[in-house]
Amino acid sequence: MQQKNRSFYDGLILLTFLLFSIVRFEPAPFDILIVIAILLGIALRCLNFKLWFSLSLINLLIALFIIGNLISLFFITDVGRSTFYISATVYLILLFYFVASYITSWHRLGIVWFGYLGAGLIAVIFGWFAYFNLVPFSDFMMYGPRPMALFKDPNVFGPFFVPLIAGFLAAIFYPDIWKIKKKWKILLLLIFMLSVIFSGSRGAWLNLAVAILAFLSLYFIHLRVALKKKIGITFFIFLISFIAIGSSLFLGTEYLEGRMGLQPYDETRFDKQAEAFAVSRERVLGVGPGHSEIVLEFATHSTYLRVLLENGWFSFLALIFLLIFLLWKCFKYSLILSPQKAVIFMALFASLLGILVNSFVIDTLHWRHFWVLLGIIIGLMHLFERHGKNSLLCQH
Repeated sequence: MQQKNRSFYDGLILLTFLLFSIVRFEPAPFDILIVIAILLGIALRCLNFKLWFSLSLINLLIALFIIGNLISLFFITDVGRSTFYISATVYLILLFYFVASYITSWHRLGIVWFGYLGAGLIAVIFGWFAYFNLVPFSDFMMYGPRPMALFKDPNVFGPFFVPLIAGFLAAIFYPDIWKIKKKWKILLLLIFMLSVIFSGSRGAWLNLAVAILAFLSLYFIHLRVALKKKIGITFFIFLISFIAIGSSLFLGTEYLEGRMGLQPYDETRFDKQAEAFAVSRERVLGVGPGHSEIVLEFATHSTYLRVLLENGWFSFLALIFLLIFLLWKCFKYSLILSPQKAVIFMALFASLLGILVNSFVIDTLHWRHFWVLLGIIIGLMHLFERHGKNSLLCQH
């Protein structure tokens, strides 16, 4: 009976992550199923709740981050807006803990991966079909000339694919972690890279470039790759990138070329970011969740400035320490584990670093895939630290 419950539960998680990219309306189908999954996980004992009590530093930093949010509530002027915003933040923290407590084996990591992959393919289909006006209601899935599929913003659509791209790099360079033909891996890698470029998001382009460079750097360092192989791998990446960029420019020359330079609103954005920092120095406890747009009459377009301005310096420093700690752990495991396990942490490090750089130019705090990525990192860290060398080979 226990095995049947676990199989049913794993199927539910797979379905949940297949809907990961359908988030135009809130609560999204993914959010509803996550709540159901949490409740069922408690009832069926399918989650590793002991993990929650072993994360002393993580819990402390999360607690400080939340306390900073709560303190900033004393300074709000729009109760409804703040309630909605802080509720979304708390939900995403629960999502983070849920994913971490679900990843108890290699098998379960695979379920999340294939669900995310399926969601990525769904986003590709909707985004590309809308871009070429091949489906009804194409305008609904476009932001001007930029595809966004069933996301709210092309600036989320593009970055959504970067962790998948990092995962495919790991699978191409270390085929044992996913044994399908290399040509299919390369094809999917190219499709996802094209989708990032087609999003027209400069932040997503930066995210992708940083992730690829980070992955290759760790791969070369850890495996002490011979010079000849390094040249070959670098050439392969440049070739794939050239094909992706060339194809994108051929299919959407005008709007992509227009996105490559400074935009008319960039000067206003930079001025408002400077203003956000100035205000944060005066109001060190924050102005309240979701109140950046009220205070500045403009979005901060930066996760770090939003947290600093809205939630104060305590929340800001707690979040920064949390992200640096997780980045360091990924870096560490990328260098000390055996190749099969190390490449997974290389992909996680590259994905996280890409998002953190992207976060300088866009607000990523409420990106679901950001918190899912953090949860995966914690789950795998716990597996390794608890079970040692054989942790990621456990099947159940």
